[in-house]
Amino acid sequence: MVQELRIGTDNVKFRKEKYCAPSTRQTCLAPLPVGYRGEFGPNLKSLCLLFSHLCNMTEPKIADLLENFGIAISSGRISAWLTGCITRDTGGKAGRCGSWPGQQP
Repeated sequence: MVQELRIGTDNVKFRKEKYCAPSTRQTCLAPLPVGYRGEFGPNLKSLCLLFSHLCNMTEPKIADLLENFGIAISSGRISAWLTGCITRDTGGKAGRCGSWPGQQP
């Protein structure tokens, strides 16, 4: 038996249903599947956590490695995942830790 590892990108385009309520003139957009938020999937986030905590890689080194696989990601985004600094008011984008709508830094 021979074991092998294959690493590659898997770009997925989600087609979300959009519903319109003519009586209220409001539209509803279906959510993404569980675990998907922003432009990166849950497997990529898990891999970054693994590289950081088990391999002791820095955020810039993780970003460099992923860039070699064709994934455009900043070390700042990786740092936000590792520190938990993804805030609700930024829609999944990296923001200040603990910042909520209307809260002063």
